[in-house]
Amino acid sequence: MRRDYFGDLAAFAAVADERSFTRAAAQLGLSVAALSRTIQALEDRLGAPLLTRTTRSVALTPAGERLRSLGPDLDALEEKLSGLAGADEEIAGKVRIAAPRHATTALWPALNRLLADHPGIELDLLPPGDEADATVRLGEQVERGIAAIRIGPDLRMALVASPGFLAARQLPATPHELADYPAIVWRDAPLWQLERSTIRPAARLTVADPELALRAALDGVGFAYLFEDLAAPHIAAGRLTRVRREWSASVPGYHLHHARGVASPALTAVVDALRFHPERDNVRRLTLDSGARRPAA
Repeated sequence: MRRDYFGDLAAFAAVADERSFTRAAAQLGLSVAALSRTIQALEDRLGAPLLTRTTRSVALTPAGERLRSLGPDLDALEEKLSGLAGADEEIAGKVRIAAPRHATTALWPALNRLLADHPGIELDLLPPGDEADATVRLGEQVERGIAAIRIGPDLRMALVASPGFLAARQLPATPHELADYPAIVWRDAPLWQLERSTIRPAARLTVADPELALRAALDGVGFAYLFEDLAAPHIAAGRLTRVRREWSASVPGYHLHHARGVASPALTAVVDALRFHPERDNVRRLTLDSGARRPAA
């Protein structure tokens, strides 16, 4: 069995059982697009279609029915494989993760549990851009040879500025007018999604971490489009003003990106610990809304 078959077969089994790519993707912690590519790759390797897809349903082909009938054999193989790392072979090793501080703060509960469960694992949390075994980024960035695993929910955003900055300016009437105002831009999110519009703000300052964007907004450098949970305490305290609340949208949540292939047991444990499951609290909630201050008109 090729090294990537087992995970692909598990993905196929989830779709076959759920009869839905959306429900199976949520169960596996993947995006629908990533799951669809996995199934397509499996069908290409086997040389036969496994599923018939319509806009309303997913059904098994005859080849898919035969493959799904192997389920008990696959379960037995998984059980045998999981027994290879027994109590006498504790998972150990160092895993380097490059991530914005905002992401590592949100993921800390899951990382803390991982460290408690696996005393032999060492984590090295690095800033974005550093060489690492895995990188945390917003959304699923499709690259050849790279796996992307969803590790958090979509994130609510808030358009904000300091009261001093706004005092000397008229508020923009439309999202596109923001292109005429100085802005603070996070390098990983250079485009702003506002009221079904995508704009490229006039970047007076470009930063490598969203928390630096917060600091610059507090200092009156310009408009910032921040994660709602970062902005909420400062909005409540009056240090920032939320502008045009109705324009704000959500952005794709954090994903963990790492090279496909044979992952170390330690990296596999990290992936399993961080994989997002909508039905349980895997990460600290990132959709806070202070409600303490009405948005500026």
